[in-house]
Amino acid sequence: MNKKILLLLVIFCVFCFRFCFASSKRNEVMNDTLIQAQLDTLEQGNQVEFVNQPKDVDSKKPSKEKREEAMAKAFYISVAYDYNRMHFADWEGDEKWSENYGNQDGMYYAVGFRSPNALKFFGHPFIEGYYRQYANMVHYKSIFADMPYDAEQRSKVKQWGAKIGSWNKISDKSEIYGYLDIGRRIWNRGEDTDLGLADYHEKFSWYYTGLGAGINHRFFPRFSTGLEAEAMFGWGARDHRNDLDITYRLGSVFGAEFKLPLKYYLLESLSFDFTPYFTFWNVDSSNIVEDNYKRDSYTHLEGLLVGLTYSF
Repeated sequence: MNKKILLLLVIFCVFCFRFCFASSKRNEVMNDTLIQAQLDTLEQGNQVEFVNQPKDVDSKKPSKEKREEAMAKAFYISVAYDYNRMHFADWEGDEKWSENYGNQDGMYYAVGFRSPNALKFFGHPFIEGYYRQYANMVHYKSIFADMPYDAEQRSKVKQWGAKIGSWNKISDKSEIYGYLDIGRRIWNRGEDTDLGLADYHEKFSWYYTGLGAGINHRFFPRFSTGLEAEAMFGWGARDHRNDLDITYRLGSVFGAEFKLPLKYYLLESLSFDFTPYFTFWNVDSSNIVEDNYKRDSYTHLEGLLVGLTYSF
């Protein structure tokens, strides 16, 4: 099942990249053709008015055009409240060994640059850096000493990285984009309130490389929505237990994230963002250390980002 999901995500991302680049190249050819037609007309003695207008005309543009220009400004900063429902489980064959589940909340920050100028065969480049953190006490169940065991346990996640890619318009109201994502994810669990092991603390961490793509469409001048998908491949995955002073080398890591970004423009340069998302991680079992190992695990989160984006 994971291989089918991975294949579909890669095909979707590659298609968006190729569509983005092809659209950029097509726009360049259309511009070159238009300029050549204007020059040919001038040579025949006709007067042609070029698209570029004097600066004084800009102040007379309708408010709709000004709003679209503001929405396309190059730099932006995003701040959002992050709320999600997490479920983690590791398995011994068909038997669930342990699980964590509960609500978490925190913050999401991003800063980026979207170039208004297109590069040949690439489209409009963009770069974005992001950081997110969320935490809470979550429920913990496990087979502890061969007996069912329940507890409350601290969960805290930090994730940061950078995306670089390109975007391009495919119509007056729509744009498509693709990107490469490089980041790091750290999940700390432990600090139990009633487990009785004061030093217990686990740190799951890995780096990842992602390939993502998406599309945005503006239904109204002030409202837009979109769809974004990313496939992530982890490397350097580790799990360290403080109480035992053991570090496990985890197996292969695969993740996927889907977003539905909704934007309502309060001002020309300020938007209210509402983004439901779904994140999934699959981590294979680790090496054996002192007759023990970490089992295959699965994590999924259903969340919501609510915040503001300011462009300048």
